[in-house]
Amino acid sequence: MSGIQWSAVLTGAPDALADLDLILLNFQATLRSSTASYISATIPFEQLDDVLLRPNGNIVISKTLLPDETTAELYTVNFNDVRTNEGARSRKLTISGRSEAAFPGPAAVTLSQVVSDGLQASGARSLDVSPFNDVLPGDTVTYDTVATLIEIVEITANSSGTTMRLAEA
Repeated sequence: MSGIQWSAVLTGAPDALADLDLILLNFQATLRSSTASYISATIPFEQLDDVLLRPNGNIVISKTLLPDETTAELYTVNFNDVRTNEGARSRKLTISGRSEAAFPGPAAVTLSQVVSDGLQASGARSLDVSPFNDVLPGDTVTYDTVATLIEIVEITANSSGTTMRLAEA
């Protein structure tokens, strides 16, 4: 089976604790080259006590490509918020954080598996792509002979799959 498996950790070292493997129900990442990047993740309510013990930690999101099990860190943000979500039949936590850390690169990437190619009213280009493309803010992507400087990468992952949008600012 091929695909992507996402994982998340809340680091514990700043609070003299072990890292906490998060049970990742879903997450959204908005990575930007010119302003703060943001990650929000939904995890089971049962992890609340362990999360609260790590107020100075970082949220680290990683992806593993299947079936070869190659793992790479996507991004790390400073943990800064936890919110409970209680419905009629379920309880969950949403944790989030921000970071202004720079991205490695820039890299030149030739895109494959482009789902859609859009043009915003401002003239900025956006591309919905397969999440197998390793693109970060600051990279230049080439698709259909057009080179585009990517400033925003948005990733949403849940039990239905993963979407990835690349955009100019």
